[in-house]
Amino acid sequence: MENLEFNTIDKIAQFTKKKVKIYREDMSKEKEVLKELSIVFSKEAEAWKKVVEMGKFRKSFTRVLGSGGMEALKILLCKLDEDKYKKYNFET
Repeated sequence: MENLEFNTIDKIAQFTKKKVKIYREDMSKEKEVLKELSIVFSKEAEAWKKVVEMGKFRKSFTRVLGSGGMEALKILLCKLDEDKYKKYNFET
């Protein structure tokens, strides 16, 4: 796993985009991708709070991932924590 400091929206977006791309190219790697995304998006993590505001992902984050990336992220995050992320607006 990568050891990054998730102190900016761009760093979080680039990390997320890379992981989502792996999933989109090979869905059999879902468990591996979910484990790595949990660093940012689990309940215990703090980084996700930088990219979400009032139940909506910030535009600078969604711009990096694109609409296909956000759709894939929605699938992944709902598998990670459905109760939390089903309420979020992914703007897909």
